[in-house]
Amino acid sequence: GASVGSQSGTVTVTAYAENALIGVAVGGSGAQSLAIAGSVSVNEISNNIEAKVEGASTVTAAGLVTVQASDQSSVVAVAGAFAGAQTAAIGAAAGTAQLDNTIKAGIDNSTVTSTGGDVQVLAGYFEPLSPFQPSEYYVASLPGSVDTDAQIINVTVAGAGAETFAAGAAISLNWLRNSVEASITGGAHVTAHGGVTVQADNKGSM
Repeated sequence: GASVGSQSGTVTVTAYAENALIGVAVGGSGAQSLAIAGSVSVNEISNNIEAKVEGASTVTAAGLVTVQASDQSSVVAVAGAFAGAQTAAIGAAAGTAQLDNTIKAGIDNSTVTSTGGDVQVLAGYFEPLSPFQPSEYYVASLPGSVDTDAQIINVTVAGAGAETFAAGAAISLNWLRNSVEASITGGAHVTAHGGVTVQADNKGSM
């Protein structure tokens, strides 16, 4: 296994993902008798993020030792459909967003020592460094109730107008399936002058 040391400082093993998936779908139609409009936006991110000390490795530092895996990915889906006609109009929109991430940080079958500090094993989702800005992606605006710090933002709108018959339908489906794990396994030896922290934290929101 590998051997890593810092006689006067810290050692950090880190892996992170910061992806932004933006999907915008808009449909519209207008006619004298019958108008039908529809739009569909399908969006998915799947990441595997791992930060590990393994394989009988040795890590020694005078200060803090950190093994951290983090994800700052986000999905923004906007779908809209609008139809207008004198007789009948139908507008339908559907938007789906899915995040399926595996985030792992661990020390396995290795020796990690901090002679003057702490040892931390951390895994989790963290909010993006800056909120989503609609104008950067040609989206005019979002409803005021939308949390632009959320991991999934899905806005779906449908409308129709006619003198005789009008129907509008909007469907929004979201899946947030993060698997987060922080561990010390395989007979690993971990020694710290201060504290030892093993923490898995999933703060994703929709």
